[in-house]
Amino acid sequence: MAKTIKTIILSCIGLFLVCNSYAGSVGGFGGSLEVTQLANNIQLMQSYVQEVTQVQNQIVQITNQLSMYQNMLTNTQNMISNPFQSAMQSILQLKNVIDQATQLSYSIGSVDTYFQLLNPDYSTLFQGNNYATQQQFWRDSVYDHCEASLKAANFSVSGMQTDAQVLQTLNQASQSAAGQKAAVQVGNEIALQMAAKLGELKLLTAAQTQAQSVYLSQQKAEEEAKQKYVEDLYRYNPNVTNPNDDTAY
Repeated sequence: MAKTIKTIILSCIGLFLVCNSYAGSVGGFGGSLEVTQLANNIQLMQSYVQEVTQVQNQIVQITNQLSMYQNMLTNTQNMISNPFQSAMQSILQLKNVIDQATQLSYSIGSVDTYFQLLNPDYSTLFQGNNYATQQQFWRDSVYDHCEASLKAANFSVSGMQTDAQVLQTLNQASQSAAGQKAAVQVGNEIALQMAAKLGELKLLTAAQTQAQSVYLSQQKAEEEAKQKYVEDLYRYNPNVTNPNDDTAY
């Protein structure tokens, strides 16, 4: 469940893609604030919400699988080799989905970081809405929950980096009925926790989308109001040259 180099690399790639998607489209980017930029920002963030929902659905499926295996253990007090191997595959799938969720959180936080860099007054107008920091808190809570569950079940896998190491630990547990039961139970507990945590991530991402959209809408409204003021000024003062009027040259 530990943070991996792959996660960090993917986060950097995500930030690079975000930067390219914004470049040259907004005030502060070398142009006026366009309606399409607001739409693009909303579309980008909504795509993240959809991805979080997809991951949440995967977690629900894994939870159902592990619940089935846990019921088998409760009813039979033991599991034959093949069903337990299937349970281990579900737990490994769970680990991969958790990695996917934290990678998404990194990317979503990167959007907020870059948004703040490009809009310095955003943080002032929306105090307390540092979503990059909130995403970091969310990721930390995921790792804390996973490690606490593993520790409670006497599994020391918090520092593991590869699926092979996780598989090795679970194979060791499979030598006894008690070990099998503990492995499946802790996997089920973590899956249930992650289903709830992904609900939190979806709400957090939606809140970030709303805050950024409100800010961009306000900026657009202010820009339009200023433009209208200038146009009215020169419309009712014909002797004053409008620097934006090409016919003046």
